[in-house]
Amino acid sequence: MKKILYFIIVIMSLHSCDKEVTVSNSFPFEVSADFDSETFINIPIEATFDLTPQQVVSSNVYSASYRVLEGKASLLLPNGDLLIERELYTMNGLRFKPTITPKSVGTITIEFTFVDLEGETTIKIIDFYSNETSFLFTATRSLATLPIGERLQVSYDITEQGTTSVDQYTLVFSNSKNGIMTVNSVDYKAGDKIIVPSLNFIAFYTPNATGEHIITSNITAKSSNVTISKNISVNVEASDFEFTVSSNSEVTVGESIDLSFNVNELVGNSNFKIKYSITGPSNQFTNNNGVILSANTDYDIDNTFIWKLKGIIDGSMDVTFTITNQYGVSKSKTLSIIVKPIDFNFDVSPIGTAFNLGESIPFSFTMDAPSSLTYEISFNSNTDGTLEVNSKIINENTFTSVFSTSFDVGYNPIISGTSIIYFTIRASNGVSKTKQISIIINQDPLVTDIEVQRGSSCGSSGFYPMMKVSWTKASNVFITNIYIKAVTANIEEFSFNLTTNDNNSGFFNFKCFHNVFKGQTYPVEVYITDNRGVRSKLFIKNLTF
Repeated sequence: MKKILYFIIVIMSLHSCDKEVTVSNSFPFEVSADFDSETFINIPIEATFDLTPQQVVSSNVYSASYRVLEGKASLLLPNGDLLIERELYTMNGLRFKPTITPKSVGTITIEFTFVDLEGETTIKIIDFYSNETSFLFTATRSLATLPIGERLQVSYDITEQGTTSVDQYTLVFSNSKNGIMTVNSVDYKAGDKIIVPSLNFIAFYTPNATGEHIITSNITAKSSNVTISKNISVNVEASDFEFTVSSNSEVTVGESIDLSFNVNELVGNSNFKIKYSITGPSNQFTNNNGVILSANTDYDIDNTFIWKLKGIIDGSMDVTFTITNQYGVSKSKTLSIIVKPIDFNFDVSPIGTAFNLGESIPFSFTMDAPSSLTYEISFNSNTDGTLEVNSKIINENTFTSVFSTSFDVGYNPIISGTSIIYFTIRASNGVSKTKQISIIINQDPLVTDIEVQRGSSCGSSGFYPMMKVSWTKASNVFITNIYIKAVTANIEEFSFNLTTNDNNSGFFNFKCFHNVFKGQTYPVEVYITDNRGVRSKLFIKNLTF
């Protein structure tokens, strides 16, 4: 509410007509005042005084002064300079516009005196009321109950009174239990001075203890130094969590496995530390950054993380992991892990596609094995034979050393047909692996047929049979022996064992013979031998003579 006062003082000077007349520049004037009738301590108001003389004389000049009759106040001149009480200020024109700041609570009464050059004077007295506070605020909590570690949102709303300009404020809080206040991502402890960012802002209170927290917010206005306090309370519940850890149950010495951890917070929002202890052989744990982790030492962790376990010493071990939050709540899990000796593997395959009896059959080995161990090779098969390794001939079930992870061996079978070979490689740590290979071993030479023919060179008077044996062989070998026999009812009817030296033809004709019955059928057996000592598979055919 504004007050407008009009006060007219008329001073009349009577002069007798028979005296000399003096021309005067001074005329009575009235003063009007416009100002707020109510404000707050230390909150300034502007007052406007307008002078209205009965007659305006351009050469007349007015001055103003003041004195405080009740209460306390200070005044600033229109140019911002401090106006000293009872000191005259020369006005520029007919308007005076000082700024008045109340310095006490209650009624403020000020007397203003206006005077012109010839002493014409008008007094104007104004009064207004100065209230105690210049603002109000509310503090509203988001929850009445909060899990430990969670943040409580507190909404602050400041309502200013009696001013059109925004004041500046500070916030200081206190609490009945330990906790921190966060404003604009900056953490403050109890007693810290917080610059209020705006009239409406949000803070977050993070309790560090369970139970009831009584939070007292003290907001102070900069201009008036007035402080207002508000209390809110929140009940903080104890925290709880669970965690899982998973990994393979086995690891080989020299190798690593992942251990995956996941912490599930059931109540509250916590920070966690973990430590581990081992029963059994000590092996190596590292974090995601490759840092080696010591047993029985606390490490800060996230809710989800991965460690690695590297096998160093073989054996069975139990690892106990204990996770603890900042409130002292702990949970433990134990894993049983077997650390196996160093493992390895190998592949073996024959070189080539056709394999003949009497030839060395090459096999290629490729090993996936650590170089820190030494290795030996052995074999056995259903086709007998020997194995040549690094120019050394070994028999079945005999081990000999191999010196690299990629090598060839030669297998020398002595029986044709389907050959099943078992290769075994044994490491120096006792680990062994066996691979099975099946191949077909062809016979060379090979009997292809036996025929009965008329022995024309044995005479023309009768039929005297002879036999023709046909075969296939390699060009670089020759037949040295042919064996034929016929057996019926366990009685040998006839047999021939012919030594020859045939290197070109694929057959051989036996001479005429008479010790068979014409029209008789005999099961005839035949095999041949080459110059390497390789004997063909037995060939059997029923022949009628």
